[in-house]
Amino acid sequence: MGKISKITIEGFDIGMSLPNDCPYEIEDITQKNGKIGLQIRDKASLMDFIGLPPDTPPVVLADALRMLSSRNNASTDEKKRLLKKSNLGAFLDRADKATSVMEKIINVASNPNVTEFIARLPL
Repeated sequence: MGKISKITIEGFDIGMSLPNDCPYEIEDITQKNGKIGLQIRDKASLMDFIGLPPDTPPVVLADALRMLSSRNNASTDEKKRLLKKSNLGAFLDRADKATSVMEKIINVASNPNVTEFIARLPL
């Protein structure tokens, strides 16, 4: 089991969001000027947070993130086209705000910690 301790989180809507089966011991966390310091969520809420339908397989999201992260130099429009053509496309078609969802996914894929994010998906 891992351990998360001695952390101060400042100025946020949600400081940390962890799945309910998180394999970490959490202690000594301080929050300042925020709304929710620590959110424990179920696995489905990740898809809700991103804006994808709840039945979106995490592996499909992981594949899309890997694909986008390998094409960092592509334009945003090209990345959106790639997402629409990917296996995630059918789920994006059912998303309430597909453009906003695609922008969130593109932002996650461009984050240097995308590999860690993918590793935490319940695949």
